[in-house]
Amino acid sequence: MKKKLLIILGAGSSIAVGLPSVDLNRLIEGWGTEWARQHGTTDHYKELLKSAKTYYERGLTQFHPPLNFEKVLGDMIAMAHWMEPPPWGDTLRQAACGARLPDLQFRYHQEQENEIAEALLATSLLSDECDIPGGECESIGDPSVAVDPLPEAEPAVDNGECGERGKYGAHIELMDEYSYLLEKVARQMRVESQRLNSANKPEKDNYRKLLGGLREDFDIGVYNLNYDTVAPDALPGAYIGFGESGTFEPRVVHERKDWDFVYHLHGSVHHSLNRRYGDQIVWRPSLDGEFFDGPEGTWSEPRSNGIKIPRTTLVAGGFKLDQLLFEPCQSFHASLVRHVHAADAILIGGYGFGDAHINFALRNRLSLTLNGLLQDRPPVMVLTLAEETTKPMRRRDDLWARELGVSLCTGTQGHFVVEPSNPSDPIPTELAKRGTFEVDAQHRVAVWYGGFTEAVHRLPGIVRWLDGGTDNVLAAHSAQDI
Repeated sequence: MKKKLLIILGAGSSIAVGLPSVDLNRLIEGWGTEWARQHGTTDHYKELLKSAKTYYERGLTQFHPPLNFEKVLGDMIAMAHWMEPPPWGDTLRQAACGARLPDLQFRYHQEQENEIAEALLATSLLSDECDIPGGECESIGDPSVAVDPLPEAEPAVDNGECGERGKYGAHIELMDEYSYLLEKVARQMRVESQRLNSANKPEKDNYRKLLGGLREDFDIGVYNLNYDTVAPDALPGAYIGFGESGTFEPRVVHERKDWDFVYHLHGSVHHSLNRRYGDQIVWRPSLDGEFFDGPEGTWSEPRSNGIKIPRTTLVAGGFKLDQLLFEPCQSFHASLVRHVHAADAILIGGYGFGDAHINFALRNRLSLTLNGLLQDRPPVMVLTLAEETTKPMRRRDDLWARELGVSLCTGTQGHFVVEPSNPSDPIPTELAKRGTFEVDAQHRVAVWYGGFTEAVHRLPGIVRWLDGGTDNVLAAHSAQDI
């Protein structure tokens, strides 16, 4: 029987084939400006981006998370929860600033406030004594709720919890912009995937040959953290978690003993809500069909600590564990933990080690010990792309190297060696040119610096390393021998 190889693909695995071929950070900034112009209010995404940048610049360390669109989207969710009135919002608002509003401006919309008031009444979230936006609730379910008209005015800060502009407007605005941006991301990625499907690039062939070659030697299972179509296209016939009708099959996912699958843990361009205002994600085989991405899920069920996150087809930004609570993401994450423990070898391609739910799944498996010794630890191969300034692992002190060391349990610098006879530690770009790997033989981790698709040229060595045979041991003495 073939050994089981678990493959985890991050954004770096798709860059060479053209995805992401656009700067999503730049595009989202433009979409935020577009949303603000349409609604006559502040671009909250832009304001939170500036705030995060200022905050990081005040620090004395380079180990802050990357300041990208995902970071800002997470801040939008946190701020929306902060802006909810008592008792549903963040209680730290009282402790941090005496319940005063942050230095952000909001312009509330009468129509939106009426809609959310009705939604709250329908779900019995309001008590008999509480206020509703723009008026007071005399009794639950009273259809004659009085709502004062809002005057046309420039953006203004709310005047406390009982301001005349209502209490939910700021929360609504943040959630609306968040949903709008995620919907735009889904549409953009779908367009880019269609463009990629029609393109003829040699990198696409290398991508297919790499995964196809691994498939010949191993029983593989892929967890794709990207939204694109590259991985399932490279592995025709692999199970994707959905039936022929496009319906998600959670029981099959949990009971399936066979591998040969590609699961999109963070969503896919093929995902769609089952209908407008739908509550289930389905798989659309053709990207030319009709898709529903949101913002229909703006008022979804509360997640941990009462945080509300719109149900969308893509998982992006902060609070990923909360976003993963809905299917198919929850089942895929549960199966990831199971497959990490079942794998005979692990290959990680283009992943930045920035997702805690992935890192802990790896760490919990690779940290197992028996009588103080590492217990049956599977070999790990990391495929990445080095820059000219990238240092060898045992001299690195950056966030990626640290997270790799913690997640793969090698320590901060691990026990990486290139060749014992060469104490000068060649820089990673030189190793890539020579077709050489950096190796931590003690922890059975090897790193390839030449890029994901270029790794196809070292496929035999990668297979030997992952197979865990004699060449795996020899690699401790000469990384070139892998």
